[in-house]
Parts: sequence; C-alpha cells; structure tokens
Amino acid sequence: WGLHACAWFAKMGTGKTFTAIHLACARFQAGQIDAVVILCPSTLRLTWMKELAKYATNEYDFRIHDTEAKWMPEFSRPGKRKELRILAVSVEGLGVSEALYDSACGFLPGNRVMVINDESSRIKNPDAKRTQRAINIGNSADYRIILNGTPIALGIHDLWSQYEFLDPNIIGSGDYWSFKTRYIIYGGYENKQIIGYQNVEELMNLIVPYTCEVGKEVLNLPDKMMKTIYVEPTAEQKRLFRAVIKGVDADPNAPNIKVENTLEKRLRLRQITGGYLPRAVPKVKVIDGIECEVVDTVLEPLGSNPKFDAMIDTIEDNFAGTKYIIWTPF
Repeated sequence: WGLHACAWFAKMGTGKTFTAIHLACARFQAGQIDAVVILCPSTLRLTWMKELAKYATNEYDFRIHDTEAKWMPEFSRPGKRKELRILAVSVEGLGVSEALYDSACGFLPGNRVMVINDESSRIKNPDAKRTQRAINIGNSADYRIILNGTPIALGIHDLWSQYEFLDPNIIGSGDYWSFKTRYIIYGGYENKQIIGYQNVEELMNLIVPYTCEVGKEVLNLPDKMMKTIYVEPTAEQKRLFRAVIKGVDADPNAPNIKVENTLEKRLRLRQITGGYLPRAVPKVKVIDGIECEVVDTVLEPLGSNPKFDAMIDTIEDNFAGTKYIIWTPF
C-alpha cells in the first residue's frame, strides 16, 4: 500500500488479478487515483472485464481501448467522478500501432492514474518498441504494478525492463548496457552468449523492497495446472467455419471442402483451427484396373493463424532459448 511501484510475482491461481483489482479500488476510494490503465495481452482484456465484475468493490467504467472509439475524448477528460475509469490496452498493439500508443498516452494527462502491467514478461525485451512505449506510459503514471507468474523464465536479464517500467531508480543502472555490464557475464561465440551472472545478491537486495512473491504451494495444488488460452479466429477462418457447418456457400469462388459425415465435419473444423484450408481436389485414380474419380483433401496454409501466434508468444515468454515439444495433429 505504501509503494508507488510494486512487482507482484505470483503463480497462476494465487490471486494476481484479485489483488490488483482490490488495490486499485482501495486507491480510488482513498482519493489517490481517478483512473486505471491495464496493459495486458489482447487475449486477457475480456478476462479482466469478467474479473472486475466479480471482485470490484466500487462503481467502475471499463472500456477496451480502441483508437477509433468516439467515446475516448470524453472518457479521457480529467476530473473526479463517482466511478473508477478503467482502460484496457493491448500490449501487442503498443508495438505495432503508433495511433494506439498516442491514444493511450492521451488518457494520462490531468488524471491520477494507476497502471497495471499484466503478464509483464511481454515487455522483458529492452529493444522492443512495445517495451519502450510501455515504460513511457508507466513514467507518466502515479502508481505502477506489474503482475507475472514467471518474471525470470530465462534468467535475471529478464528483470531489467520490468523494473525499469516500475521505477528506473529501483535498480538504478541508468540503461540496459550498464545493467548487463554489472550483472551479466558474456562469453561463447563472439562473446555474445550469456554464460553466467554476477552480483546477483546485490541485484536481489535492490528489488526485494518492491517485490512480493507468492508460490503456488500456498494453494496446496498438484504440480501442474493446465491453462487454456483462448484466441479469436480470423475473418477467413470464420468464413470457412460457416462453409463447413452449413455445407453451402453462395460465393462461386468459395473453396470446395469435403464433408460427408459428423466425424469429417469435426476433422475439417480442427484443420481450419490449426491454420489450414482443407480443400477438396477431384482426382482420377485407377482401382482394380478401372479409372475412378475420387476426392482428395489437400491442406493449404492460411494467411494467418491466431492459434499459432499465441503459441509463439507462450514459447517466447516461458521457453525461448530452451527445448520444448509441440504436440499437434496438423
């Protein structure tokens, strides 16, 4: 409560979102803040909406950030209101859209803001544009908190940008180059590979006063908890879903998808979800000396696949630089 910047490192299921919501509501009721900005992966914005509905202890106005939203100027207008204004911003969007970044920055001036950076490992790369822009947004806020279950999935070099977001004075290295020089040992090919760390106790002593860590042992749970990650299909995938389910398409250029029974329908839907178009291609085959026309299914990669993108993000957050196995039917 007494910290303007805090790292909440807690394993899944131990209450990161719950804690952040109660902290934001308490600060609002105490007159410390007028608004909240939630920086999180785009797939978690609806999760925050559901969690707020369960745990918020005062009135609030929750909006998912949209650069074209007509409500944005009024929503950003400074001034105390009876409800806590909450803006959920896609952290991926910060890296690709300057308009989205400018719009999010426009929410800050004149408002007393608390910024919640959920899954803060998404800004662990100091060179990424999303990281630099998230840090800039954090610098303009009155209170900052980061939420993460795996803050150092790959090593202590993951910590710098997360604490730089909280407060540059916590580690106080000045920049990432100085941080690397102080705490990381390089070697290997062209002396560019991380082979060890140094002054680790010094670094831990710097961040401990601003850090709360909760392990899943407090829940008395089994070793593993499976997590379902939901993604939004593309417009192309939705169109193909409809073609499989309805079995007809008025578009003469629509692809031919072979579906003869319920089992085959389920297979085709799984193939589309996996990022492929299961196109039915008529072919002539010789069977027992007789030419017969048969229909083969050829899998053609789709232009994009949100399921694959989410998998890559998960790998980068937790397993980059290590070995991992991907089980997939397609």
